[in-house]
Amino acid sequence: MAATIDSGRELTAEGIFLRAPRLTGDDFDEYLSDNDVNTIEEFEDEWKIFLSSHPGILPSGTKIKNCRRIQNQINEMDGKKQNICLELQNQLDFFTNSKDQLKVKYTMEMEAAALQQQEVIHKLDREIDDIAEADKSLSTVLPWEHFFDNLESNTTITNHGSVASSTVGSHQPIKPSNEALYLSNIDSNEVVEAARRGNSKPRLLRAYRIDNALLKAKSAMLKIEADRLEKTIKSERLLSKFLVEHDIQTIMHGQ
Repeated sequence: MAATIDSGRELTAEGIFLRAPRLTGDDFDEYLSDNDVNTIEEFEDEWKIFLSSHPGILPSGTKIKNCRRIQNQINEMDGKKQNICLELQNQLDFFTNSKDQLKVKYTMEMEAAALQQQEVIHKLDREIDDIAEADKSLSTVLPWEHFFDNLESNTTITNHGSVASSTVGSHQPIKPSNEALYLSNIDSNEVVEAARRGNSKPRLLRAYRIDNALLKAKSAMLKIEADRLEKTIKSERLLSKFLVEHDIQTIMHGQ
């Protein structure tokens, strides 16, 4: 019976009486006979049956009303607590999802930045290789430039003041360059004389070969020099762009 009352979760006057212990002879100050005790027990049984069959028949007292008011406040507080817990859980879920989204976003940005950085590093490596090749080309070209300058200077000094003609009648012989003649130790006058005699081919064959070798060397050096200049100009442009983008000049003046 008490279980039925408890399942309602509501404090009532009937519930209080039903939960109260049974009256016995010891609860009375006067002497009770066995017949009186039986009468009291029968009344207790009938009273419980009556209260169980007629819920709400007894008026609620002040204590019960206070208990109900407190219970309502507790229920209201539990409801607010549940709402607060639900709101906190929603906020936790929101921040968790936001954190995961930011993590994915920053991970993608970091991967993109890493790829961009690798691309920049590869580009700089290529520029460094170009600079190294340009430096190597310069070390290759400079000795040849000095060689040709000295050869031209020596040829000019040797042929200074020469008035020998290089033509025979109306024909102008195809003769080696002055540098080839200088290296083969042939004088310009000998070229004219050989042309007059018609025996210039055997005499000048060595000079023609030297002249051909000089032309090939000059052509190769010019190609190397052109490639070196192209790489140098490209590197200078890259350096200038870097200085402008990072405002290096202002930083240097600021120091």
